[in-house]
Amino acid sequence: DGTPQEYSFDGPVGDLVEAEGDWIAGTWRQALVRVDGEGVLTRISPAPPGGVYRLAVDSSGGRLAVASLNGVLSIYSKSGRVAEMESQGRTPMLSFCGRRILVLAGNRLNTFEMDGRRVVSEKPQGVGRRWLARWPSEKRCLLADETGGAWLLEESGTILPYANFGPLRALRAAPAAAGRILVAREGGWAYWREGSIRHDWP
Repeated sequence: DGTPQEYSFDGPVGDLVEAEGDWIAGTWRQALVRVDGEGVLTRISPAPPGGVYRLAVDSSGGRLAVASLNGVLSIYSKSGRVAEMESQGRTPMLSFCGRRILVLAGNRLNTFEMDGRRVVSEKPQGVGRRWLARWPSEKRCLLADETGGAWLLEESGTILPYANFGPLRALRAAPAAAGRILVAREGGWAYWREGSIRHDWP
């Protein structure tokens, strides 16, 4: 009915993602929950070890990847946890790319299958700090670096140049609309749409 609802979680929320009308939240104290469109909260078990640092969900909302504070990567389907991998580093970023999961940790980009097998480990495009972002296309995700260079990564392994945002401090891509991106730059923000800047403000 549109009435705001309030929830109490076990510890600070590490990350929050939208999943086909539901919301999934993970906390630093290992709680992992799904809140559906009716406001019903369901715990996802088993909880990932070490507390939740990053979450990623696929375009169907049925598959979930969780990076813990200690770097351990866990993969879930609707039936529960299906795989758990060794630490990927202390501050990994992750995104689904088709049926594969991309994990950006330090200066390595690792690609995993849903069963936890690592199939590729390589140096990513770009320099310095980098970001991964979900892309609405089932088989793509977005990679950007601190200089503003951006690439679309495809499930097949193809890398497509996308845009240059200018020096970056942060990046967020709209999960339901391809090409709609909000970037933080020195001194302000900019809104990009379909590869070109549409608005910027301090």
